[in-house]
Amino acid sequence: MAMGVLSACRKLNIPVPGQISVVGYDNLEFAAHLEPPLTTLAIPAEAMGVQSAEALIARLHNNIEIKSHQLETELIIRGSSQ
Repeated sequence: MAMGVLSACRKLNIPVPGQISVVGYDNLEFAAHLEPPLTTLAIPAEAMGVQSAEALIARLHNNIEIKSHQLETELIIRGSSQ
């Protein structure tokens, strides 16, 4: 989605950053190579999957209530939001 926003801004001559800032999600490998490089939120996807699977298995086997978990994220600031 963020890549599409950058593309649309380029076509409409909207300066990024400047008139608008764009932030993506997931810190995909190509984010740093876009023009401008995309500011992104890095999430621990593997840890999120592991914790989700463990919670589901525990729920199915032990009929326990699933608790909320917080995982650390990192905002990686690049050219699309400076």
